[in-house]
Amino acid sequence: SVDRPGILAAVTKSISSAGINIDEARVSTTPDQKAVSTFDVWVKDVRTLNSVMKEIERIKGVISVERVRV
Repeated sequence: SVDRPGILAAVTKSISSAGINIDEARVSTTPDQKAVSTFDVWVKDVRTLNSVMKEIERIKGVISVERVRV
């Protein structure tokens, strides 16, 4: 995402509003002023995850949302 005030709050609000718990969050800023945020979350089903990912994509300044499986 673009590194701007309030974007982290908007993303975490979307996650928590969906009833998803954030187990861990890692945020860093690149030299070109982009914020890279990684969240470890626990969801009850993939449908919920997909829904919140689409909601996050609609936040102004978010460039992309990806699911990383570990």
